[in-house]
Amino acid sequence: FRETFDKDFNAANWLQLEPYQHSTNKILWTTTNRQAITRPIDLRSMR
Repeated sequence: FRETFDKDFNAANWLQLEPYQHSTNKILWTTTNRQAITRPIDLRSMR
């Protein structure tokens, strides 16, 4: 899933995937979501 996320990352996909991510790992993706709002590129370095 992570490879697909990196390849297809954009605002539309983020909005689609957000509910799924929050349901699978609420704590991790709540933190990542806050970072993504201001600095989307940071997601790539978190691999």
